[in-house]
Amino acid sequence: MSYNEPVIASILFAINMLCRQVNFFFEPASSDKEDLKAAEFADSCINDMEQPWNDTLVEILSMITYGYSPHELVYKRRCGDVFDPSMRSTHNDGRIGWRKWPIRSQDTVYRWQFDDHGEIQGLEQLAPPFYYHTTIPVEKLLLFRSTTIRNNPEGLSCLRGAYRHWYMMKNIENIEAIGVERDLAGLPCAWVPPEILSNNASAGEKNILAMIQQATINVRRNQQEGMIMPLDYDQVSGKQRYDFKLLSTGGSRQFDTSAIINRYAHRISINLLGDFLLIGQQSVGSFALVTSKTDLFTTAISAFLDMICSIINRYAVPRLFQLNDFRIKKYPELKHGRVGNVNLDDLGNYIQKLSGSGMPIFPTDTGELERYLLDAAKVPSSGVGMPPQTPAENVNNILPNNENKNQVVIPFMPNTMPTGSVNDRTPADGQPKPETVTTNISGSTEDNYTKKP
Repeated sequence: MSYNEPVIASILFAINMLCRQVNFFFEPASSDKEDLKAAEFADSCINDMEQPWNDTLVEILSMITYGYSPHELVYKRRCGDVFDPSMRSTHNDGRIGWRKWPIRSQDTVYRWQFDDHGEIQGLEQLAPPFYYHTTIPVEKLLLFRSTTIRNNPEGLSCLRGAYRHWYMMKNIENIEAIGVERDLAGLPCAWVPPEILSNNASAGEKNILAMIQQATINVRRNQQEGMIMPLDYDQVSGKQRYDFKLLSTGGSRQFDTSAIINRYAHRISINLLGDFLLIGQQSVGSFALVTSKTDLFTTAISAFLDMICSIINRYAVPRLFQLNDFRIKKYPELKHGRVGNVNLDDLGNYIQKLSGSGMPIFPTDTGELERYLLDAAKVPSSGVGMPPQTPAENVNNILPNNENKNQVVIPFMPNTMPTGSVNDRTPADGQPKPETVTTNISGSTEDNYTKKP
């Protein structure tokens, strides 16, 4: 279905090609030096695998067709350009990196393993050439799914909604091809004498019936086109005993198969949000309609990429850093860039309106063109382009007359009961008087106030 149907194949091809040109990068958890090194390390690992990242991404996208895509995490020690493939790398730092994320073909998955709580524990595989039962634990798996409904490890194919239309269209195309091959306008029908149809027919008569029946079924337009019929007349009536005709109804019974096939093709494309590919083929459609449909298509692809990044960030990245010596509190996260191209006319109008509203457009000092125009209008990025103030600067700004800017003032905020007379019932910070006061104020770590009995 995904290989033989041109509408489905073209949409899947478009998805793969659009995803190949998307930029992927690791975003550090903070501007701290260690976090920046961790992001750089993760980026070097994903671009140092045996199979290029773009090819790995295309295999991950097979979840659109099958509903899921299982990949095994295979590691290596990065020892530079050595002969051993388990240690070969473009880096020579001795750290543990990703060697590859090979897909475990959906055709080889024998069954899934679950625990008593219904959680996925691994998959069992029967793969060529030996077809051994091989178990891959979930700790070594990256399972990408199109949906997680009912925690089904095999998800749901995005082509499921198009199956019925594909099935009907395939049958109609077969019927249309048969009609073209036969070039007929009716039902082939052969007329024979009744005696050769009876159970008491002789062996010769049965052979004649079998030959006429086979010739009627196989009538078609090709290099062997033609039919031989015996010329025999009834001695009483004088009519032919053998004849061949095309039977058709008196009314019009011809269907426009092209219109039917186009209808099913359109519904298949709608299922994958790719109906913009058919706009203009029937001399209908507008540029605005194409733009809105392609925006919806690219938004769906961006959502798929978000799902892929979330799985990698949740499972692959933590396991990688647990094998290395980074002292970080939060892991870097894999992010992806924009899907598709930017409309320069729309971008120019957007910049012009931003400038007219008072936003400074080109002062940028590491503002990266004002954070790429406030992340292309998903907005918040306040203070973009302005260097952040240090804590000491913030304190100095609240000092009166900016006196003694090198001094950091830390206000005194008491959090314990002052020691003194037991009869002194005045609490700290002007709080209301408690109902009772403990008599033990000699260094106990408990609060000096007790609850009312």
